[in-house]
Amino acid sequence: MEVYWKNTAHGVTSRQRIPDTAFAGEIIIPGNPPASPTNLVATTTHHDEILLTWDDYSTDEQYIQEFRSTGSNEAPVSIGATLPNVTSFTDTGLDDGTTYYYQVVALGEYGPSHVADAPQRTLGTIRNGIGAQDNATGSGYILYSAENVFNRFSSNRPNNSNSDHVIAVRYNAGQWEYDNNSSYYSFSPRDSDILLATVDFSNDQIADLEGVDSVIYDVKAGFVSGDLTF
Repeated sequence: MEVYWKNTAHGVTSRQRIPDTAFAGEIIIPGNPPASPTNLVATTTHHDEILLTWDDYSTDEQYIQEFRSTGSNEAPVSIGATLPNVTSFTDTGLDDGTTYYYQVVALGEYGPSHVADAPQRTLGTIRNGIGAQDNATGSGYILYSAENVFNRFSSNRPNNSNSDHVIAVRYNAGQWEYDNNSSYYSFSPRDSDILLATVDFSNDQIADLEGVDSVIYDVKAGFVSGDLTF
């Protein structure tokens, strides 16, 4: 392709070809973009609010920009920006029953970082499933634990055939309890815990919480999508 110009006011009175030397063959950015935020976590704090938290390893970002969408294939839109070294943002005015997807990006003098997405989780080794007492009654839940349940509940270990990261639990008299297949034992929930399903022990029925975004007795409940079957 050839490009021509004419500028009578500056003495170029006829159309002339612009030489190749006038065009830059490569643009070199003299620095690197900031380090990407990591460990993005979205936590429901109110029926219309979600708190985003992340780890910040950059020392040269100018600000952090937050993005949101309502579908995994939908283009995210900017919902805010925070100052350097800030590691949280509250998204407000949300709609009940809607699934939201989030990203955060560090922006610097030499461009944006890689995108940090809310993480996916795998359930690890399933073995024979989730152990529970044969005579269990009432209602309960299936809980995902980021820490291996055999390590976390080592004092009263689950059945050896139990899954590595999923366990049956219930909320009883103001206290969370897990079922090790022989008895119930109290435990303190963690921020990384997620309730994956509700259980009707009396009628041997279970219902997953896919598409739910809620909090039950201070524990996050629900997940966006997955391949869980019960």
